[in-house]
Amino acid sequence: MLAEPSIKAKLNDLHATFLEPSAGEGAFLTEILDQKLNYVDQISHKNSWCDNAMWALMSIYAIELLTDNIIVARDLMMQIVQAHYQAFFDKKLTIRTNFFKSAKFVIKTNVVQGNSLTYLNNEGSPITFSDWNPADKNMVKREEYTYRSL
Repeated sequence: MLAEPSIKAKLNDLHATFLEPSAGEGAFLTEILDQKLNYVDQISHKNSWCDNAMWALMSIYAIELLTDNIIVARDLMMQIVQAHYQAFFDKKLTIRTNFFKSAKFVIKTNVVQGNSLTYLNNEGSPITFSDWNPADKNMVKREEYTYRSL
């Protein structure tokens, strides 16, 4: 499915968004992320890779009903990020870096628990996502919106 030309073009666009409304353990999410990060690897220099990787990561959203599946999906996505970072920089990504903390935050924020059919999470609150936009040179503006508003 991701080899479809129109979808492939979106994988090579850091800001083109993907939403998986039934993520499961993240098989589709991890493939999207891997392909987006392959593109990041191709277009980036050492000083732009982390920014480009964050934009790619901020463009992937998911909803999953089962909490245990969310944990697996988030962990697998973080493993993909770590693998690409380590291959690109030829060094280990540690949990103490700002990039690691930011990637973890974005994944937690963008991969959420909820029921795609009712638009609600386990607490009965609306499913919310973040819209990520550049604010200035090194800042990102984050605004929340509900899944129902899509």
